[in-house]
Amino acid sequence: MQMAVSILDELHDLLPRLADQTTRAEAARPFSKAFYQLYLARSADPSSDQSEGVERFLTGSAQILEPALPYLDYHLCDRVEARL
Repeated sequence: MQMAVSILDELHDLLPRLADQTTRAEAARPFSKAFYQLYLARSADPSSDQSEGVERFLTGSAQILEPALPYLDYHLCDRVEARL
């Protein structure tokens, strides 16, 4: 699941922009897109050895993501609608 590692790298790179209120709105769409790609990769291979890295990312980024949820929710809904 090498793809999950590159997606996690992309998500890590976007975290500082999500943490900053001045760049949060512009970072939400690329973050949501990458997060959705991570979801698809994990769905395709749920037993991957990358599970620990994904869990570490989710746990470690929760404080940054919580204030950004309204932006992320909006853009994630766009991704889900596009997939449907």
